[in-house]
Amino acid sequence: MRALQGVFPQSFRDLVPIAAMIADYSCFAVRADSNIQDFSDLAQRYKADPKSIVVAGGSVRGNTDHFVLAKALQLTGADPKQLVYLAYDGGGKAAAGLLSGETQVLSTGLSEALQMHQAGLLRIIAVTAPRPLSQLSDLPLLKSQGVDLVFANWRGFFAAKGLPDAQYERMRYTLRTVSESSVFNDIRLRNGWAENHIEGDAFYSFLERQEDQIRSLMQSIGYLR
Repeated sequence: MRALQGVFPQSFRDLVPIAAMIADYSCFAVRADSNIQDFSDLAQRYKADPKSIVVAGGSVRGNTDHFVLAKALQLTGADPKQLVYLAYDGGGKAAAGLLSGETQVLSTGLSEALQMHQAGLLRIIAVTAPRPLSQLSDLPLLKSQGVDLVFANWRGFFAAKGLPDAQYERMRYTLRTVSESSVFNDIRLRNGWAENHIEGDAFYSFLERQEDQIRSLMQSIGYLR
């Protein structure tokens, strides 16, 4: 994303993609005592008075926390450019901004908000997953609320170019073994991550598709030319 914006001159093409491991879907949350009931309610309030909704996110303006929510609101007929986004240094600080009342909505990765949701500190009103997540089927999906947007941040491993092929293969084997282990599956479930193990050429193709999706989303809301 930052490469698309021209902030960094490098991209995944300057490295050797080894393997993706998980997908962390985006989510939108409010304080547990908020009178915002669901995403439709949020969209209606935003369209009525955009300045009344301040959104917390864990990174700079134009990042995924920012543009995924902006795109979701645009799909309801709202103007995404009016979104008031307050950038924090990480998802934890963004959540603290929500809980303190400094903001009304948190846009972040599901793993950043899940434990606080389960503890009753905040309430997740939408997750950008395509279908209910394993063992988290109670979480409301954005798609189920009439907004056709699916998006996930992925996490994976890369290596420097120029290493022996055998070394890259050992890396893939190690990550494949980890991904298939019961211990890592427990970690995935605890954090609300979806299984997303992809390696080799398939990982490279996935990265190209992800780049196209992010470019299209950002262009559609005016955050990228």
